[in-house]
Amino acid sequence: MQMLALTEGAFLKHLEMALLTTSGTKDFRILANKQLSGYLIALWIAENQSAKDLLNRCLPRALLDYLDSKDPPPSIPDEKDLLTVRNNLEMAENCEKDKPFAQIQDQLKSVQITLEARLDTLLQHWNLEQKLTFLQNHRVREEQQKATQRPVVLRKRRRQVKATANWKSFCYYFAQNHSRADLIWNEKTRDEFRQAIANEMRLLQHELEFVQSETEIAWNHSEFLINYNSLSDEVRIGEYYLRFLLSEENNVETATPIHRPQEFFNNIYHRFLLAQRNEMRCICLRAMAIVYERHCISIGPFSDTYYIVHMLAKCINLAERDHLIYLISKLALDKQNVRDLIAADSLPLLIDIAVLAHLHTNRAKLHAQTNVIEAPKGTIDSEESAPKEWYYNDKQGQRNGPYSFRKIKQLFCDGTLFEKSEIWAEGLDKWCYLSSVAQFRWTICCNQHSLIGQTSSIKSDENEKSKDIDLLPVALYNPTDLCSLILDTLIQMCSFFPSRDETGAIIRPLPKVKKILSEPVLLYQLVQLLLTYDPAIVQRIGTLVHLIMEDNNALSRLYLSGIFFFILMYNGSNILPIAHFLKYAHLKQAFRSTLSASELASRSVLCPMLPEANIFYLEQYGAEKYAEVFLGESQNPECIWNSDMRKHMINKIALHVADFSNRLSSNVKALYRYCPIPPIEYDQLKEELFCHFYYLRHLIDEKRFPLWPIREPVEFLRSCLSAWQNEITRKPTKMSNEQACERLGLDIKDKSSWSDPVAVRRAYFKLAQKYHPDKNPDGREQFEQINYAYEFLTSTLARASLSQEPDINRIIVIIKAQSITYKRNLKVLSPYKYAGYTQLIKTIDLESADDALFSNQKGGESGQLLISAVELCYWTLKSSPLNAEQLRRDGGLEALYKTFCRCVPMITSSCNDNSMAVKVCLHVCNCFGAAANFEACREKIAEMKALFKGICQLLKFEHLTRLSCAAADCVCSLSVCTLLQTQMFQAGIIWQLMPHLFRFDWTLDEGGVAHSEKTNQQSTLNRLARSCCEALACLAGYRPNTPDNDGVQNSLRAMLTPYICRQMQLASCSLAVNLNQSDEEKEEQEELQKEEIKKSKNNSVIENGKIVLNNGKQNTCQPNSVDDDACLADDISVTKPPIQYRNDFVLKLLNSNTFDPYLIWDNSTRAELLDFVELHRNSNDNLVRQFFVF
Repeated sequence: MQMLALTEGAFLKHLEMALLTTSGTKDFRILANKQLSGYLIALWIAENQSAKDLLNRCLPRALLDYLDSKDPPPSIPDEKDLLTVRNNLEMAENCEKDKPFAQIQDQLKSVQITLEARLDTLLQHWNLEQKLTFLQNHRVREEQQKATQRPVVLRKRRRQVKATANWKSFCYYFAQNHSRADLIWNEKTRDEFRQAIANEMRLLQHELEFVQSETEIAWNHSEFLINYNSLSDEVRIGEYYLRFLLSEENNVETATPIHRPQEFFNNIYHRFLLAQRNEMRCICLRAMAIVYERHCISIGPFSDTYYIVHMLAKCINLAERDHLIYLISKLALDKQNVRDLIAADSLPLLIDIAVLAHLHTNRAKLHAQTNVIEAPKGTIDSEESAPKEWYYNDKQGQRNGPYSFRKIKQLFCDGTLFEKSEIWAEGLDKWCYLSSVAQFRWTICCNQHSLIGQTSSIKSDENEKSKDIDLLPVALYNPTDLCSLILDTLIQMCSFFPSRDETGAIIRPLPKVKKILSEPVLLYQLVQLLLTYDPAIVQRIGTLVHLIMEDNNALSRLYLSGIFFFILMYNGSNILPIAHFLKYAHLKQAFRSTLSASELASRSVLCPMLPEANIFYLEQYGAEKYAEVFLGESQNPECIWNSDMRKHMINKIALHVADFSNRLSSNVKALYRYCPIPPIEYDQLKEELFCHFYYLRHLIDEKRFPLWPIREPVEFLRSCLSAWQNEITRKPTKMSNEQACERLGLDIKDKSSWSDPVAVRRAYFKLAQKYHPDKNPDGREQFEQINYAYEFLTSTLARASLSQEPDINRIIVIIKAQSITYKRNLKVLSPYKYAGYTQLIKTIDLESADDALFSNQKGGESGQLLISAVELCYWTLKSSPLNAEQLRRDGGLEALYKTFCRCVPMITSSCNDNSMAVKVCLHVCNCFGAAANFEACREKIAEMKALFKGICQLLKFEHLTRLSCAAADCVCSLSVCTLLQTQMFQAGIIWQLMPHLFRFDWTLDEGGVAHSEKTNQQSTLNRLARSCCEALACLAGYRPNTPDNDGVQNSLRAMLTPYICRQMQLASCSLAVNLNQSDEEKEEQEELQKEEIKKSKNNSVIENGKIVLNNGKQNTCQPNSVDDDACLADDISVTKPPIQYRNDFVLKLLNSNTFDPYLIWDNSTRAELLDFVELHRNSNDNLVRQFFVF
């Protein structure tokens, strides 16, 4: 049937019926015939290659692909399925549904057979078979049926063909319009299809009329072919239309799939080689690039890469040049093609075209401050102001020049110069023909060729022609986009050849592509593309140079190209690739700054341009974090940077390279000659002092930055000590103004010569070329002196340091920074001995002995210096016992004692907590308290008789709560020695401590109202009362590691009663005590307290009314003593006492009325005691009347 359908022409007729019958008709007969014809066609093409070949000659392949589609077509509401097709599966399912009735029939039949068998047995037994004739007739009929049955003969079944084509989907898309790279189908093509089938059927019918009826006729289907004349103008290669292929987006999901891509790519290349017109060649080149980009793995290496590069070198058409470069960019996706590109010497050719981006003047500018130093209006385009770079030889062989780029173009337009004229400029290694220089070849020469190649005459005057010459010819890409494309190609080429292998080993020899790009001429030209300031170019240059310079021996000399100047001049925000490059390269340059004190900053090539803190931030936090800071506004201890500082830096660098950057608009191959930039000074940093990661003025500002972490505190402390030493012993610079001028050959008497940066730079260039180590190996020492003289004369900071004295404010900042470092890192610094006691003690001695210490004129700076020095002394003592011993050896205790004696008399009732004398005495008390933990220091303290009088004097100023607390805490610390206890007792310390106990308000804590010492004065008085109570307990020997003092104990028993003294030495976990308890309950509570003390973690027991520790270790912490500075700094971890004493309970007893067998205490006893204390407090007799009786 399949063959008959072809030979008799039925296939053609049914094809017309199935595809060309309109679906809009309502005649069901026609619609049924249409569906039947489609079903027949689907059957006839199933497993029939002849029929499939016929369809391939009639219809596009992309349209026939819908026959193999598995997706159902979109539903058409007006079209219904009018064919009834036998469905064996459905019939089998229906039969399965009737299965229960069949089972019943089988059961009935089985019962019938059983009954007949039994009946037959019964009849034989009674001999009734002959009598029942109906049974006999039944047997006769069964025998006749068996005789008439024919044997079963197996025969070969006829092969049944199934229709697998998705004819419905094919018909649906046949009726739609398509405009794709592989299919153009519309009303015109459908009409041509209809006419071709109608003509073929008419011709076949006409032939049948002339043939006799007995003769069999077969349709010549093998030669039937349909040509679509409406598509004759389309450029088609293989099965694809290039017009649509080039217009598609490069998206894998939406792009047209390409079958047999290698064959298709070769076909396009063959058409390109045969094409004569430039338009066709460009189309083929672009199509090759698109196909290769999508299927580079399937296509593999391209064997004619060398010839593509050769075509680019000989090309004179802009559009063809751009398409060749576009193809090369896609060929670079294959590693073997990259090797061929390198072997074909394509890198210099590509870079020559890339640098033409300097001539692009119509690029978009960023919304930021321009990098260009603006010239007066009207002078930019003038011939006089244009850089003159070019020379040429005329017909007589005489050299002429220099001329600007604009002037050379004008000479070419006037006919003075020709394509074969020899020209030269810096950057060219020899005299070259004008047409061989890329800058002229792609601006005026190619335009000349395009004018010659035009078929129509151009009627224009000389002015119009000159105007056309001035403009760049129109091409596929503008110079900036073309440069970006080339840079992407170079990046792709470098990425195939990494600098390290999988194990991290450095690859040597250096990959060839990186070796070629590392050559100074090519590398400098790439680097100078940064001066285009185009975001796309700058970002790609940063990435490319980073790839080239990884593990490259030429990295150390990269700074000579000026790349660090050009990078920092960029004012865009896409600086992440730049930041990665700076992080990698800034410390690896053969560069050394002679003006930076920091080792890290002096090794960084960024030192003259960026603040030292920025360099540390880049090195510490990496490129990503640094990019955030560089683009934003930052003012913290680690970095001070803002947009104004960035603009200032850009202006300074732009001024430094202005002489060169202007030349690139005239000669794109000009090479930069390196000249060191004078250190850039920022007004925002004039008062700042930077030391090892931190600006010290911000670091010591604990209001703004209270918890700023200090990394590497040991190294930071060393840096602070070094900065302190440098500030005290400020040394003159290595070179004076006279020596620097003499070194550079400038006249010191003529100030205008050595104060003008341009004149200094000119003198430096002259000598640097003479003594540069590359040209003069013996001139390295002279070259270093020249560099230092140049930096010295161009840096105002270096010249200003000649006559400066030590700055007291800077010293104060350094000392405060050290104090904060110790305060926040006590445990980290505890193993280290402080190395700055010599300077510290000398500072304390000098300041305390100054006659003008308390004068209004000098009290600001000197007072702050003394306060900071004494505070630092305290924190060093608190950090490590090594420091206490070192301080004693260096005479630090004596210096503190003298300072204390100098300041105590200056404290009066009119002073406040911010007074200089108050702060000094507070820190001195803390120092002696910390030093008292060491026996050798206690021996020294015992010799300072006036110290105890001074402490007593400080306790009189109850309005100076912080100072009084510090004095009370100092008493606690000094009470570890019997001798010191006795001396304080004899000085009358009890008379000064006792009154503060009765200013305690126990209702403040038990009232449930939140309070703090900053906002509540009673809270500070309560704190002072607790400190004084603890001081009395330590003085009497009621605390561990404090010896018993009978004199103090007897005095306290006499004045405070034995019961209260016993409560002072007890410990309890609960501070709240119910005063209304019975006597038995109080006794039980005391017993429980004693048991708790025995089970404490320090294994302490009560002996002779005193708590003694059994672990054999000293307990240096003072219970219930709160350090003043520890309260102010929340980040200091204060060690809690292992035992909590009942100071609050004692204070509550003293300030309450109690009547029980243990204690009788009321207002009269308190008044009597206070009168007695006040009497001795104001008298010269400091001895305690031990037999005081209420």
